[in-house]
Amino acid sequence: LPAAQALMNEILDDLTGDVGPDIRTLIMAAFERDEKTGRVNVQRLNGLKKYSLDHPKWPDFITAINEAIEPAGSKTGLRVYERATVKDAWKQVVVDFSRLGGV
Repeated sequence: LPAAQALMNEILDDLTGDVGPDIRTLIMAAFERDEKTGRVNVQRLNGLKKYSLDHPKWPDFITAINEAIEPAGSKTGLRVYERATVKDAWKQVVVDFSRLGGV
């Protein structure tokens, strides 16, 4: 994320020139950290990716954002279904591995 932020600063320096600091503040708000969690809001960062700026460093910025954002976690699951006959509807079988005894 620091690499993406540095690239954004360079892009803003090139594009804004004499524009006031208010524009920079608005754009850099995407990098602000949440007061409670201390994390950057991923939705705001992803919001920047929808724009296509005509700047040579913009693709590098998008790449840096994509590399900095990691999924917080994921679960792998297994669903089991059964039916008595081919014509019956499928019914989900609840498999609770935590209730199984040690094997």
